[in-house]
Amino acid sequence: KSLYSYFILTWYGTEAVSSFHCVFKLIFDVVKNGRPPNFPPGPWAVPLVADLMPLNPMGECIYERRSDVAKEYGPVFSVRKGSLKMVFISGHKMVKEALVNQLDSFVDRPIVPLFHVIFKGLGIALSNGYLWKKQRKFANTHLRYFGEGQKTLEKYIEVESNFLCEAFKDEQGRPFNPHYTLTNAVSNIISSVVFGHRFEYSDPSFRQVLELDNEAVILSGALRSQLYDAFPGLMSYLPGPHQTVHANYRKIVSFLENEIEKHREEWNPDDPRDFIDVYLSEM
Repeated sequence: KSLYSYFILTWYGTEAVSSFHCVFKLIFDVVKNGRPPNFPPGPWAVPLVADLMPLNPMGECIYERRSDVAKEYGPVFSVRKGSLKMVFISGHKMVKEALVNQLDSFVDRPIVPLFHVIFKGLGIALSNGYLWKKQRKFANTHLRYFGEGQKTLEKYIEVESNFLCEAFKDEQGRPFNPHYTLTNAVSNIISSVVFGHRFEYSDPSFRQVLELDNEAVILSGALRSQLYDAFPGLMSYLPGPHQTVHANYRKIVSFLENEIEKHREEWNPDDPRDFIDVYLSEM
């Protein structure tokens, strides 16, 4: 009887602790992540979960769903994803107001956990504030020099166009998927400015980089990748497409680091050959 009573008390004690924990988490979430005063209206968010579904039950795409939300709540509305509160603007008038008339107020980029874990908020695309202004000014100055100042960009495009035409001719009129050939051609123009050279379409290393990037972009839109953005601390320990995204970008970063290391070995500060050389000089 005493053993039976012990198990009953233990069971109810565990239930009580679990219930208290759930109630506490619920109250904490409502208080911490509730809609602030004067915040734009938006759909009600389920506590601890929020708005996470990229597709509705009818299979409607996320941008179509957001358009429906804009019709209901107006051109400025809010959506919550985990602990992240997002404000959406819709329509030409409001977009112009935000990105033209009030550009300084909307110039910063959001921190996206899925990419922040790899890139640490660095570079032109992911940085903010003073760092972004310095990076942007440096890139504008030197990319203009290597691209427009020496009129080399036109030459790079012309050369790559010839290689692209030859690649199409090699197919001899057979149907084929031009996706990676076109991607490689466009990437080679960028590579000529940044690395100082192009890559052959048959280059396995560069082809792998393009495939890794393409896969990462596709997987970043998956539901579990969006769950990572909402709950990075939890999802980092779980398998899913977000792990593939991270692995792919680590391999791409490794490829870029190898290119930079080659430039360091041959670097001449008095004769910069490309964007990496001038960046090394700046450092």
